[in-house]
Amino acid sequence: RVAAQELRIGPAQRGPGGQGVDVISAVPTQLLLDSVSTRFDPVKLGGRTGTINLAIPDRRESAGIDLTPSAMIGRMTVAPAPAATLTAPRRMLLGLLFLKLPLAQLEAAGLKVEGDRALVEAWLAAIDPVPAGFNIAEP
Repeated sequence: RVAAQELRIGPAQRGPGGQGVDVISAVPTQLLLDSVSTRFDPVKLGGRTGTINLAIPDRRESAGIDLTPSAMIGRMTVAPAPAATLTAPRRMLLGLLFLKLPLAQLEAAGLKVEGDRALVEAWLAAIDPVPAGFNIAEP
């Protein structure tokens, strides 16, 4: 039925990313990092590599991001000597990584960036937006 409707009037309109904030908030941080890594385009990183730690005080969590020439690897342990550290409540980090809110806007709201800001900005630029959805009947 959905496929026939899509062929007649086009794909259904979905909200940004197709997921509600409550759904994304319930997903464990490691799975969210895995999701972000699927949208990471290492070509956009311009050959840079490094590590970024995430401190999430409201959840008492810490995570590490390894940026390699070919992949982004997220893990729930921190790097001993990161190039940069982001400290923010989880909702701010979700806004940064899933809604692509501007880093400066979130800094004004309390997000802290320590260390290599240029690497953080390059990393964020290398993360593609969340796709809005997919067609059922046509590619």
